[in-house]
Order: sequence, then structure tokens, then C-alpha cells
Amino acid sequence: MKRFILKYWLFILLATMATILAGFYFRNKISPPRAPEKLLSLPVPTIKSYPISVYPNISQLQEKFPSFDQKVTVYQLTPPSFSDQKAVSIGERFGFFTPPTVTSVDGGVSYSWVTEENSLAINLRRGEINYSLNILEYPEFIEGELPLLSGVEEKAKSFIEEGEFSPPEGVELKTKNIFYVKNYFPYFDKVDEGEEADLIQVDLEYQVNGNKIMTTGDYPPVISIIIGPEFKIAIFNYYFLSNKIEPLKDFYPLKTKAEVLKAIKTNPKISYLSLDEVDNPTSEDYNQLITNLIFENIELVYLKYDPLQIYLQPVFLITGKATLKDGQGGEVGLYLPAISDKYLLNP
Repeated sequence: MKRFILKYWLFILLATMATILAGFYFRNKISPPRAPEKLLSLPVPTIKSYPISVYPNISQLQEKFPSFDQKVTVYQLTPPSFSDQKAVSIGERFGFFTPPTVTSVDGGVSYSWVTEENSLAINLRRGEINYSLNILEYPEFIEGELPLLSGVEEKAKSFIEEGEFSPPEGVELKTKNIFYVKNYFPYFDKVDEGEEADLIQVDLEYQVNGNKIMTTGDYPPVISIIIGPEFKIAIFNYYFLSNKIEPLKDFYPLKTKAEVLKAIKTNPKISYLSLDEVDNPTSEDYNQLITNLIFENIELVYLKYDPLQIYLQPVFLITGKATLKDGQGGEVGLYLPAISDKYLLNP
């Protein structure tokens, strides 16, 4: 009898252990893993591109295609803006101490000051500043000896910092171009060092995490400063990036090399064409003018296409050379969304 009871309890013990182990097995081995949280779907970046009839040569691009990180950061922007007090403070910095003229622009407010000698306009909602000396009526403002290029870069950046125009934390300001220009106000022609020049132009761009923040053709350079003798500011065009920039907590997968090359081949197009010798043609003429196109390089950049956009996401900038019907050569570029299409809204 005791032996029967012992066997009975041994059976119960073994059965219980088997049930526990089976439950553990099914819970950890058989049950499907929990689906990861879905990434936020992002708006498709607004990129203007123009179809061309020429099939692009991508052999060099295919051979030199770099290795990108599989996942990249997307940033959320707080739209740029200036308060009334900030705008008035900026006006005083440029020597305007009278009340501004207030106008309604783009659904926001613009402050402006105009004198015979200079003018200043500040778009509070878009965070834009446009300052200009009246060098057409007062050419003596830019008479004198120009400073050396080496000193202008530092002076331009000091002007940005002292005026509290520095970018938000996490964003760097880098020099994009610096060169001499000849004044044909309101236009300026670039001249080589040593040639007769009236002014020096400095273009600055934003970078985040080592990647450039590019702008489209309809959106002007981020910051452009034109400097005269004695480091006098003749032109100041400032386009604020954001009051604040924060990385989203999730990383987004990029298109693969195969997907990028397929997109280029399937739908041949370019975003811009730049010629050195003559005025650039309009986008409507691209298709008729280009007879040969070679894409050579690709880099990952962030695209600022609208002053009020909320997300700053990566795009591929694909560059190369085009030959026109008249034999002239030019540089071409194509902006292509870099985020995998399944994370973009209506790609």
C-alpha cells in the first residue's frame, strides 16, 4: 500500500513537472515573437524633379556606391520663429531704433525697416532675415581695400554668434563657399582671387551628425553674408533652421543599393542642372537639352525643403554630369528619398 502511494505521488510530481516544462516550451519556443512597435510613417519629402528622355549611365555610381549605415536618424524640428522682442533686438543690432513697419506675409507677420542707406526685413513666422546696404545709390559704402579671405570666414562666424543666430544644439554651422564677387547690384558675379572685386561672399550651411543639410532650388542658401571693406556687412540673408531639433527614438531603414539603382533606371529624372558658362536653362528645357547623362556619386544628406517642415529626414543626393545638344557640359543632381518606402506616406 505504501509502495502504491509512493508511486502515485511520484506520478503526480512527474506530471506536474511535465506540464510546467511544456508550458515554458510553448511560451518561449512555439508562440510567435511579439511584433515590434511600428515605426512612425513619415511624409514624403517635397522634392521637385524633372523627367528626361536620356537613359542615365550609372556604371560609375554602381562601382563606387559607398556603404551606408543600415539605419539612420530622423529628426523632429520645432518650426523656426522669432518673437516680437527678438525681431526688435535684431533690428537694433543693424542700427534700426524706430518702430518697424508691420505687414502680413505667408500667414504670419513681417517687420521691416527702410532708410535711404539700408533696409531690413524679418519674417517672424519663417525665421528669415534679409538685410541690405543701398550700394546702388551709395557705392562709397564698398570703396576701399577688401580683407583677406582667410580672415573673412572667422569674422562671418563671429557675426553669427554675437548676433545670437547660432543653430540649435546638435547642429553645426560649416562654411560652404567663400569667394570674391564683383558688384552689379542687385546681382554679384564671382571672380577669381587676384581679379578686380568689390565684395566677398560667404555661404554657410548646417550639418547634423556629420551630414549636410541641403536646400532645394526654390529654397535659398541657409546663410549668405556679403562683406565689404573693413568687414562691413553689405548683405545678410539668414534662414533659420529650427528653434529646436530632436532625434526620434527609432532608427529608420534606408533603401538598399539595388532599390536606389532601380529607382534611377526605372524613372530617369534630375532635380537640377547647373552650367558654368551661361545662364542655367529652365527646368522645362531639361528634357530637350540633355543628350547624355552620367551619374557618378551619391551621398546621404538631410533635406530642408520648407521652412515650416516638422521632420528632417535623410535623402540621397546623386550627382553627375550632363552633356547638352550644343556640346556644353553641366553638373546635375537628383534628390531621392532615402528612407525605405514602406515607412513613407503614399510614396
